[in-house]
Amino acid sequence: MKEKTKKGVNIALGILTALIVAFTVCMLVFTIVSVATTRGNASLFGYKAYIVQSDSMSGVFEAGDVIVVKTPGDVTALNEGDIITFISEDPDSFGAIVTHKIRSVEKRGGETLYHTYGVANGFDDLTPVPAGNVLGVYEFRIAGLGNFFAFIRTPAGYVVLILLPFVLLIALNVGKLIKSIKQYRSEKRAEREELAAQQRLERERIAEQARADREEVERLKEELRRLKERPDREGGPNDSEQ
Repeated sequence: MKEKTKKGVNIALGILTALIVAFTVCMLVFTIVSVATTRGNASLFGYKAYIVQSDSMSGVFEAGDVIVVKTPGDVTALNEGDIITFISEDPDSFGAIVTHKIRSVEKRGGETLYHTYGVANGFDDLTPVPAGNVLGVYEFRIAGLGNFFAFIRTPAGYVVLILLPFVLLIALNVGKLIKSIKQYRSEKRAEREELAAQQRLERERIAEQARADREEVERLKEELRRLKERPDREGGPNDSEQ
């Protein structure tokens, strides 16, 4: 029963360790991918992901969502009503990445410009978007995932989702190592005790055999002595009559 319990505990610890390793690796990969795909212009198979920072498109997606956009084949062929992610040239948000809806398309001197707005307030952006500033066309959102990404990037998120699992994993393995060392020492001690017991038994056997041999020698000596004394007791041969 004890062996079954021990085996069950070892299996449970093994499963827990594997889950912690898998979770930690997933968190690390997840963090790397999230940083790569939610910053700058990094893409994966033509898709880019961004964390929504404001509610200017509330009703379509919300702050804290992650949106996925796809790089268009032709940035000059977008249509009114498309939702696009672009690099803003507005004075108050110059260089920021913004996702708004196209209200109208303008051709000016051979250049395509998109007039955009946020659906939450309906106000047009101050500066039209040059086609070259378009990063992608909105495909879908993952609600609330941006908040999770944001949490991962905080010290608390790092501690909870990455550091603590590593510490727990190390603690489990250290405990397992200590247990293995104790078990090894216990087995070695048992082996030494068993060897000492065997040696003691062997010495006792040898001593017993030596006693038996001495007794046998003494018996043989006694027998030989009796054999030597017997003719004297029986007397010599009778003299013949004259």
